[in-house]
Amino acid sequence: MKNMFLGIAALVTLAGCAGIHKPDAPVDAKAAAEPVTYKSAAEVKELWRMANAAKDCKAQLPLLDAYAKLAASLTDVIHTGLRPMLRADGEQRQALQHMGQIAALRPYNDLADDYLQNVRVAKVMQAECYQKSGNVGEAIAKLTEVLETLPVGDLELWERARQDLYDVVGIPKM
Repeated sequence: MKNMFLGIAALVTLAGCAGIHKPDAPVDAKAAAEPVTYKSAAEVKELWRMANAAKDCKAQLPLLDAYAKLAASLTDVIHTGLRPMLRADGEQRQALQHMGQIAALRPYNDLADDYLQNVRVAKVMQAECYQKSGNVGEAIAKLTEVLETLPVGDLELWERARQDLYDVVGIPKM
């Protein structure tokens, strides 16, 4: 148990160093003391799953925060690798498609989308923990952040975040 918490502390520290970048901004590799890696995000997610199984919000909050930061950073790294394709105009995209490049890069874009979705889910879960602990301001901030960036097609998370937000501020169900 002691080793688990030492591991949590190390990973939370790593996540704090990773930072979150704007989606359109290039990743500043020098900004992080420890580079974010696919492995580090997987390790934090596994520790988060253990805390989630225990239903312990105090243990979940730092892990959810660490995972959200790492997943956001990995999303940015993946998007940076795809940026030349994303900047391509119509003619250039057709040429890339003809060469098979777009199909070859699609799995990376899908991986970035998965990480971005994981960030949103982690933030909703953080908000739910804040709500349980009575920290209404943090709950509202996290839910607002998710709802402002959530795609309309994600009906399940939209309903969950919207209802959580309305519950936090006391709006009755209609």
